[in-house]
This record gives sequence, structure tokens and C-alpha cells, in this order.
Amino acid sequence: MRFKLKKYDLTMFLTQRIFFMKHLFSIALIFIPGVWSGNWRVTVQSQCALRGSTVVLQCYYDYPFWHTVKHVKWFKGRLQDTGSSYALESLTVSRFEYVGDKDHNCNLKIKNVQSIDEGLYFFMFETSRDRWRSRNPPYLSVQDLIAFVRSTVVAEGEVVTLTCHSGCNPNSNIQVVWYKERQEVTQTRFTARRENTGTYTCALRGQEHVRLSVSLIVQYAPKNVKLSISPPTDIIQGRTVTFTCSSEANPIVTSSGYSLYKDGHFISFGPSHRISEVQPSDSGQYYCQAWNNISRTGSNLFQSFKTILNVLYPPINISISVELTEVTEGSDVNLTCDSMANPPPFGFMWYRTSSSSVVQVGSGPVLSLSSVEASSSGLYMCQALNRIGESNSTQLRLSVKSKYPATSFPILVGTGVSLLIAFVLALLLYWKIKKRNQDKSQETAGLSEREISSSAVEDHIYANALMFQTPSSNANYSSSEEVFYTTLSIKPKKPNRGSSIKTTTPENDSVIYAAVN
Repeated sequence: MRFKLKKYDLTMFLTQRIFFMKHLFSIALIFIPGVWSGNWRVTVQSQCALRGSTVVLQCYYDYPFWHTVKHVKWFKGRLQDTGSSYALESLTVSRFEYVGDKDHNCNLKIKNVQSIDEGLYFFMFETSRDRWRSRNPPYLSVQDLIAFVRSTVVAEGEVVTLTCHSGCNPNSNIQVVWYKERQEVTQTRFTARRENTGTYTCALRGQEHVRLSVSLIVQYAPKNVKLSISPPTDIIQGRTVTFTCSSEANPIVTSSGYSLYKDGHFISFGPSHRISEVQPSDSGQYYCQAWNNISRTGSNLFQSFKTILNVLYPPINISISVELTEVTEGSDVNLTCDSMANPPPFGFMWYRTSSSSVVQVGSGPVLSLSSVEASSSGLYMCQALNRIGESNSTQLRLSVKSKYPATSFPILVGTGVSLLIAFVLALLLYWKIKKRNQDKSQETAGLSEREISSSAVEDHIYANALMFQTPSSNANYSSSEEVFYTTLSIKPKKPNRGSSIKTTTPENDSVIYAAVN
């Protein structure tokens, strides 16, 4: 019995001693971390994350092997006013997600990292017997993606370099990707052209959802400078015409950057010019110039092609030209009609105005009058026609004179009558002389043949007769008869004694005068 008691007491004693040592050991593990405590620790490193990206804080924790983890939690530390301690704030935002477990992984995932997420983070876990909090909390740094060009506004022809890197580690070897309008850009250094204008987006390979955009504006001088005219076809005089100048340029050409010219002469500034009532003098070659202070090939003024404005109008300034406006009967006269018109006249009509009526006398640009008469005198007018309209010239007076002046007509008539009377008288005289000679021949018929023959053979008679008429004073003649007198000079060779006519014979070259009635 005594033995049994002693054995029981020994067992109880050993049991108590083991229980006491176990609790003492546990207490020792709590106060002596490290090798003796089963490695109570939280291992996590500080990180840098790009704003807008998703980051995972890589975390590992440890505890004694006979502990069982009951609870895990992350906190964000906010420095208190004292500057020596932190106040822990629970991470309640849905962007924070615990992706670890209740073993040794304590990773924390942060989506769409923002600037306010920057700071210290604490991890705490609780076991069935104790709890632990990280001693060296990690620091999360939030940086932006850095992307830029030396100048966002460049002139055409300049060299452009696109630069992009992470603000967390600018010297990292992470590949940079550039996009323009969703198309990947293969060249990040290029000579600027107008089509390079646009928005460029930078991203890091593997983190394409985090992007940063920069704008590039390529300025260039005006190109495709155009001048348009409305209406575009030929315009009729008096209507409205509008000139419009346009171009492609960056920066755009301002109102004062446009200028309009006609046949090389300045007209106006501005992209638009209007003529309310266009006139023939407005016809010509027009062009415009554009300027935006950007030069190209050494010039900053750029010109459009020349555009012709053709103003159509009816005949104007119609005139009649003639060499003489006063001509003589029988002359040829050409009247010419001149006119200005667009299109040129296709027809001419001629009219003569007399005292009582207007008569059409011809057509064509030239009116030819042959051997004009007095009736051709009058007022002449020309009418010109084209497809726009018709117009009349002013009247031109044409005077046709007679060949003989009015003052000389009686003289010409008197002269003609006198010549006619003289001719008739000469005929009558010739007839009477012939009759008297016949009578004389009958009176001398009784002469002997010898005397007549001798006289005819030997005598040479020369005679000159001068005939004239005098008024008769003999009452034996009627008023209707006429008396003619003549003087004869006769030169016979020998005197004829048998003649009944008295003669007077001079000593030398005898001349016989006889008065014959």
C-alpha cells in the first residue's frame, strides 16, 4: 500500500512538472522570438507603382509551427501629428484585395493605383494563441508614366523625338511602346510632316493599360491654295459674283492672311470678296495669296492658280464711221459699224430715216452704197446684236450733192440753146448759098462756050466768105424771113470783059470785090 502511494505520487509529480514546463516554455517563446519562438516575422519590401496600374505587394509571414492562423488583415499607416507613431486605417476600398492565404502568403493586390495610395502598409495576423504585426512596414510609392517631346508644336521639317519611361525606374530595361490612333509607332525619331500631327500614347510593355498621351502639332505653310468664283461659269453684266479663297494650313490662315489680286493688282484682304453688279471692266485674271507666317522653301506667300472672270454684256459703244458725210451723186459710200460686246455681235442691221419713215437698207458690219443719188441722203443708224441683247448706234447724217451746182444750170441751158441756133443758121446759110449758085448758073447759061471755057481754063478765083446776120430794114421782106450778107474776095488771072459784073483791077494782083445779096 505504501509502495503504491509512492508510485502514484511520483506520477502526479511528473505530470505536474511536465505541464509546468510546457507552459513555461510557451511563455518563453512569447517573450523570446527568433530561434526559440518558431520565427515570428512578416517579410515584405517597399515598391513603386505607376498611377493607374495594378500592383501586388509581395508578402511572406511566419509563426510557430504549433500555431493556427485565425485572422489576417492589412492596414495603411497614417502618420500622426506627433510625427513618431502611425495610426492604422483599415483598407475598406474595393480596389484593395487580399490575395494571400492563412498559411504564409500575405500578398496584397491594389488595383488602379492612385496618388492617395502612397504610404506605409502594415500586415497583422492572429493565431489561436497569439497575434503578430509587421515590424518593418513596406512603403508604396506612386509615380506617373513619363512621356514627352521636346516641343509639342513644331514646324514641318523639324526633327521630333518621342521619349517615354517609368517614373519609378527610369533606367529600367522595360520596353516602351508608342501608339498613334491605335497604330503602333515604329519610329520614335522622325522628320515632322503635316500628317504627323496627332495624339501619341506611351505605355510599358506588359502594362499597356497604363498609358500616357502627348499631342504633337506640326505647323506648315499654306498648301492647295484655291480661288473659286460663284457662279463658276460666265456671268452676265449686272449680276452678283463672289470670290472665295481657301487653303490647307496649320495654323489656319486668318482673314488678314488672304489677299485677292486682279491682273497683278491688289483688290482686297480676306477669304471672300463680292461684286454686287459686275461690269465688263471686272473681266480679267484673278488669283489669291495665303500667308500664315510659316515658310516653305524660303517663301511664306503662296499663290493659287489664276482664274478668269468673263463678263458677258450686250453691244455697247456702237458707232458708225464713214470717210465723208457729204458726197456727190454717183459716188460709192461705205458705212462701217463698230461695237464692243461679249460675245462679239453675230448680226448688224442698217436703217435710214427719211422725213416720213424708217427703212431697213442693209445688214452686216459694212453698208456699201454704190452710185448714190440724192434720195440716198438721210439719217443712218446701225443695230448690233449678240445672244445677250441688242443696241442701236447714234444716227449719222449722209448728204448727197448734185454733180452741177444750181447757179450754173441756167448758163449751161443758155449755152446749149445758142449752139443749137447757130447750127441751124449755118445749115440755112449753106442751103441758100447753094440755091443762089444754082440760080447764077442758070443766068450765065447764055454765055458762049468759048468765053465760059476760056474763063474756066484761064481764071483762078480765090474767095473768102464771112457770113453774118443783121436785122432787116427792108419792108419788102416779111418778118419771118432772114437776110444774110457775105463778103467775097476774088483774084482772077485776066479781066473778063464779057462779065456783067463790074470789077476794079489793081495794078498788081487784081482783087475783085463783089457784094452778093
